[in-house]
Amino acid sequence: MGSPNKQVILSVKGGHASVAHVRDLRGVLDRENAEIGVLITLQEPTAPMRKESASTGFYSSPRGENPRLQVLTIAELLDGRRIAYPNRCSCGLWDPAA
Repeated sequence: MGSPNKQVILSVKGGHASVAHVRDLRGVLDRENAEIGVLITLQEPTAPMRKESASTGFYSSPRGENPRLQVLTIAELLDGRRIAYPNRCSCGLWDPAA
């Protein structure tokens, strides 16, 4: 049985982000066996970036499914959008302090 702690990897790009950055993050997710990855950018993601992130599928947990790779902009985060990940639950699977 694996560790009860799960991993969300963040990547922040201040300049022009491209589909290559999404692919790089996907490689990191696979290498690190992370459950969810989030690319945070200044600019709106391109159609190829959205397609690549969608192709990674979903992370399934007892709390539901969440996109495995997400692309969010700073503007979206400032407007209140949040990273989609399973909420902390009594089962101890997601402990933000860990």
